[in-house]
Amino acid sequence: MEIENALLKGVRIDKIGLQHHLFTGGSAKTEEELEKARKKDYVRFADPELNFKMLDTLALFGKPLELTEVTIPTFGEGEEFEDLQAEILKNLYTVWFSHPAVN
Repeated sequence: MEIENALLKGVRIDKIGLQHHLFTGGSAKTEEELEKARKKDYVRFADPELNFKMLDTLALFGKPLELTEVTIPTFGEGEEFEDLQAEILKNLYTVWFSHPAVN
């Protein structure tokens, strides 16, 4: 709505910058709560179909899309968690840069 309102007021917008920050478990008090938070955030923010639909929606403005900030933390200590972080990033970058509106 902010982009639409700005355009309706005649504001010049050359491109749309996107931020993607995945934060997990901030309010979790137990390991079980932390694991639930991680899964919930991953499903919500790293879902390829959801991300592609979001890009489709923003592409309706006819402006190039650019990823300007990305935060994907590790989910813990050790190689398996770094591997998971790398997998999430690989999946997100694949979605983002397969969309025709993304520069």
